[in-house]
Amino acid sequence: MKQDDPANAFFNFGGQIAKKGVPSNFGTMIKAAGVTGEVKYVAMPLNKNSLLFRFENLADVYDGHAKIATVKIEDVFNAFYMEANSGALPENIDWTEMSLTANMPLKEMQSRKIQWKTVDDDKLEKKPMDMNDGATINLEPQRIRVFKVDFTPKSSDSKFLTA
Repeated sequence: MKQDDPANAFFNFGGQIAKKGVPSNFGTMIKAAGVTGEVKYVAMPLNKNSLLFRFENLADVYDGHAKIATVKIEDVFNAFYMEANSGALPENIDWTEMSLTANMPLKEMQSRKIQWKTVDDDKLEKKPMDMNDGATINLEPQRIRVFKVDFTPKSSDSKFLTA
């Protein structure tokens, strides 16, 4: 599924807009990263060189054909950066998985979460949440994951998300 918003040319304040006739391979890069079919993404600017990404698997568990989607998130991050910087790659990408409301890192949210105690806790199967600390994430049907991404440009003259 494509992003709901129009082209994100507003990320490139002060930069050069691509000349007419120059094709972009942004869509191809996003599809190759796994954002296809029932996977939806939204990218929101937070600050200079910082974006918030929200990935969602729209598949319904009860459809029968619902699958776990695998997304190469670092490839998605690189595609956004390269689109805004005429194909240049960033020096470094730092990303943190956030809570659904994006107000704190997911690990902090889980450590603060209330752990209810019951009389039959020993009978419950405790399945850990799939965190995927690598560059690839799994999105189960109806799963939403949010990431805060900070880019470090290779040179100080980069125009990506300048204020």
